Amino acid sequence: MIKKITILILILVIGLNFSFAKNVSLETARKAGIHFFAEHKTVDYSLIRVSESHTEMLNGEPVYYAFNFTDQGFIIVSAEDAVTPVLAYSYEGRYSGENPPPQFISWMEGYAKQIGYSRTNGTVAGIGVAV
Repeated sequence: MIKKITILILILVIGLNFSFAKNVSLETARKAGIHFFAEHKTVDYSLIRVSESHTEMLNGEPVYYAFNFTDQGFIIVSAEDAVTPVLAYSYEGRYSGENPPPQFISWMEGYAKQIGYSRTNGTVAGIGVAV
C-alpha cells in the first residue's frame, strides 16, 4: 500500500513539474537556439556563436527572442515554455527588427498574441513541449 502511495505521489510531482508554464530566460533561449541550429544544420555546437540578440516585448514581458549567428542565419525562440520553442529560423540572412515585410510582421504578431494568451489564461505546457 505504501508503495502505491509513493508511486502516486511521484507521478503527481512529475506531472505538476511539467504542467506549469514558465517564462524562458534570454540565456536559456540562446542555448536552445544554438542547440537546435547545430542539430539541424549538422554543425559542431561549439562553433556556433551568437553575434546579436533582439527581445520582442508584449505588455512589458518578453514574448520571443531573435538571435543572429556570426557566420549566417538566425533563429527566433519563444520566451514561454508552454508553446513550441522554435518559432522561426533560417540558415541564411540576418534577423532585423527594422523594416520587416508586412507578412512577417503579421506572422510574428500572431505568435506574440498566442504567447500572451497562453500567459493570461494559464495554458499548461504539453509533454512534447515541456520535455
